[in-house]
Amino acid sequence: MKLDIHLMVRDVLAAVAAWQAVVPVRMTVHVEVLRDPPAVLEQIRAAGSERGLALGPQTPVETVQPHLREIDFLLFVAVPPGRSGQRLDPETPSRIRTVRQQHPRLPIGVDGGVTAVAVPELLAAGATTITVASALFGALDPKVAYAELKQLVEA
Repeated sequence: MKLDIHLMVRDVLAAVAAWQAVVPVRMTVHVEVLRDPPAVLEQIRAAGSERGLALGPQTPVETVQPHLREIDFLLFVAVPPGRSGQRLDPETPSRIRTVRQQHPRLPIGVDGGVTAVAVPELLAAGATTITVASALFGALDPKVAYAELKQLVEA
């Protein structure tokens, strides 16, 4: 099994230390809670995992700019923390484009508010990974919703 861990915690160093024993493929941490981003990213790398940074919709892209050459993945969390089913922040595609123009090979993910309607625009902006929850679990027929999302991604 390959684990991709998205740590939504305040005590990031303790969480990374706890998870490093299972050597996840990737550990993604939120830039908003990091006191020393280079130290945390190094701890993740030393654990044998890819280094991911996440940023929320209210966090300026400039906050992660100094670290983009040191990470393996950038995750745009496109909704405020909280309940599932929130609407995607409309600025997300332009934020993705900003990073994509400067870092054409950096894998970029989007989580939160992703719907079938949003997928084409997110992919066109430069997203390489799409995470969905309520678009599947809130659908009348999750199998049909999955097939539709898969078709959009593969197109």
